[in-house]
Amino acid sequence: MSANPQPPKKSGWGGFLQQAIAGVESRLDTILADQEEEYVAKDADKGNKQPEQPALQAGMSFAKPVPPAHSRSSSISKTNDRLQESLARVMAKREVATGSPVSTIGVSSRAESPLFRVDGRTSLDSVSAGVDSRVVKDDTASISSSAPRSSQDILSSPRKSKEIQSDSSGKPNGRGIEDDRRETRHSVDGDTDSSAASERHIHAIGMTEMTKVTTTSTSDYEEAMAQMKANHEASELQWQEELHAYVERIDALQSKLKYLAKEAAESAKIAAASAGAGTLEKKLLEKDEQIANLMEEGQKLSKTELDHRATIKKLRQNIAESVKSQADTKRKFEKIEKDLANAEDRASRAESAERKATEKLNFKSKIEKELEAVTAELNVSNSTIADLKGQLAKAASRAEAAERKAKLESAESEKRQVAELKDDLSSAKIEREISEEKLRREIRDLKEGIEREKERARILEIELRSEQSVLETKMESLRSRAEEVSSSAIGDAHAKLLRQIETLQTQYAVASENWQGIKSSLLARLTTVEKERDDITRREGDLRRKVREGSLKAKRVEGELETSRVVIQDMERTLEELKQEIQSLTQKLEKTENELLNTKQDLTKQKEVAELTLSQRLEEEKARWQELARPPSSTFRQQPGNGSPVTFNRKSMIGLEPTGPISDRAPSHRSSSILPIPFSELATPSRQNSFSSQNSNPQSHKPPSRELPITPGDLTHTHPCEPEDYFNSMGTPATPSVHETSPHHLRSINDFISVSTVAAGPSVQLVERMSNTIRRLESERAASKDELARLTAQRDEARQEVVELMREVEEKRKGDQRIQELESTVEQLDQRYQTTLEMLGEKSELVEELKADIADLKKIYRELVDSTMK
Repeated sequence: MSANPQPPKKSGWGGFLQQAIAGVESRLDTILADQEEEYVAKDADKGNKQPEQPALQAGMSFAKPVPPAHSRSSSISKTNDRLQESLARVMAKREVATGSPVSTIGVSSRAESPLFRVDGRTSLDSVSAGVDSRVVKDDTASISSSAPRSSQDILSSPRKSKEIQSDSSGKPNGRGIEDDRRETRHSVDGDTDSSAASERHIHAIGMTEMTKVTTTSTSDYEEAMAQMKANHEASELQWQEELHAYVERIDALQSKLKYLAKEAAESAKIAAASAGAGTLEKKLLEKDEQIANLMEEGQKLSKTELDHRATIKKLRQNIAESVKSQADTKRKFEKIEKDLANAEDRASRAESAERKATEKLNFKSKIEKELEAVTAELNVSNSTIADLKGQLAKAASRAEAAERKAKLESAESEKRQVAELKDDLSSAKIEREISEEKLRREIRDLKEGIEREKERARILEIELRSEQSVLETKMESLRSRAEEVSSSAIGDAHAKLLRQIETLQTQYAVASENWQGIKSSLLARLTTVEKERDDITRREGDLRRKVREGSLKAKRVEGELETSRVVIQDMERTLEELKQEIQSLTQKLEKTENELLNTKQDLTKQKEVAELTLSQRLEEEKARWQELARPPSSTFRQQPGNGSPVTFNRKSMIGLEPTGPISDRAPSHRSSSILPIPFSELATPSRQNSFSSQNSNPQSHKPPSRELPITPGDLTHTHPCEPEDYFNSMGTPATPSVHETSPHHLRSINDFISVSTVAAGPSVQLVERMSNTIRRLESERAASKDELARLTAQRDEARQEVVELMREVEEKRKGDQRIQELESTVEQLDQRYQTTLEMLGEKSELVEELKADIADLKKIYRELVDSTMK
């Protein structure tokens, strides 16, 4: 009884697992398809649907069709119930979150960047498909660390589902899996439609709220925005916490699902082992076991597939790197080809330059003649410079003599002018003293005349008073007589006399009054004249002092002016002469510099031509030398042990012993103390670095069989041949006639050396001649450098003289300004002197007028006295 109900339970649990797996796989297929479509239309359509709600509903869809099957135990049913409750709770929370007014404002942003979009499958559970690993990048670390699979398992999930479907296509529950898959797809479509409708509704609500917000005032809008931002931040924080909780729950569910799968496999094995053979339950249990094994194998295959994909990715990276390196090598190869083409061009240009050098070599003698002519011109220019220096010294002596003569003439003219001014001043002083003496005498005479007039007036007054008293007494006597006579008959005569007396008295009173007025006026005039005289004397003293000071200043200023004029004239003359001299010197210096530059250019050109010709000749002589050093083939066939003639010669040059017998070698009777001069000059030149550098390149391109590595050390220390060989073998033909009678027909070392150095005679002579010409040219260049240094020193001296002249010109300008100031002061003093003279003339005229007035007064006073006396 107890064994009968177990098989249906096991088959129900296995069906549940199969349905769950099929739903998860179908959901993963739909997610992958949606993701591919979203990746294609991402740039065109920014308002993609949020996949979190369909994902949760899909999880609910494959959880709902599972009937409350017979469970193996109460723990499995409890776990299923907990799964359903957690999924329902997640759905409810998400619906509440999407229905809140805070989330409606952020709908567009969330729609454009969905928060629950999954890039890859992190577990077998369908709820994990709604997590967006691209947006919530801070949660991907925890999700990837807790999940047993990475994002690359998504690509392997369709393959696994297809394999499972192909494996279970012949089984009776395969049709149910396909039905469940279709149901899940329909549910996903319905969920996407419902999510699109909800998003449109939310967008409409957001638009209405935005229109309402625009009508409100700015303050309400700012407050609403701040509150909305705060609510949005709070909702974001709550959403993050919920997301972390959901991820943890998903991980727990995934581990539980693995545990349940493992437990189902074990229970299927146990049930299959305990069931009878050949029964339906046995077959179902075996199928369940196969399904569990297939799931484990699928996990293993997914892991291996991940490894394979990682290796494929690495291989692709390696292939990309190799392609990149190939492209780099290709570019390098192209660059090398370009460099090779450039080198060929340069070689062709070098060949053309060599041809030009050979053509220019013909003009060498002409250039040498021109150099000699240039040196002669330089000598002529030196002689002309010396002549110019002599002329300059003569001109300087003539200028000094002219300056002395001008100074003497100016001093004599100054002396004459000073003497004339002194004479004029002395005559003016004498005239002024004479006029002063005259004025003094006149003033003294006037004072004496006034005193005399005063005495006369006083005496006349006394006389008049005495006469008045006498007349009064007479009048009293006459009055008494008239009184006496009035009584007589002579009264008429007395009356006439009385009238006469009265008229005389009145006339006297008027005359005395007039005299008093005239006297007072004369006294007033006299006081004013005395005051004016005192003022004139004081002013005259001041004028004398000022005239004396002005004359002294004028003399001093005139002396300074004359000296400054003389100095200015001298400086102007010297400046003109120096300017002319500097101009001529600069012209000559420019001419000499141009000539020197031309000579330098000619020297450089000649040197280059000489170097090119020397290198070409050396190459030609070396090639001819090597060709001559190659003996006939018959002689070397008789020497199988000696090798090539070049190597034999090289051995003999280095100082090695040949392989032949010692008796075959000719005895060396030459002294090894003297080294050949041409080879010493060629091997160790002191000033032919350019030749060695130019000869190194052609030797590097030749084949190694023709190279003769002759070093200076080999030539100077270990060379067995002597100088006589080189000079004696120049005229001998290159024939092996020395040792033809020997049994082995071997050539000695001296024969090889003489053969190899047959063509070295002209090249050595050419090198010696070229070295001599180069030394001569270098000596000429050193002489031209010395001449240039001397000319530069002269130019520096001329520049220093110009600077000194400029300083003197500045001093001259300052002296001119000082002279102008002194001339202005002299003009002012002259004006003052003229004004003083005018004032003195006016005063003298005034004195003359006063004298005339005094004379007139004297006349009037005399006439008046005479009239009064009469």
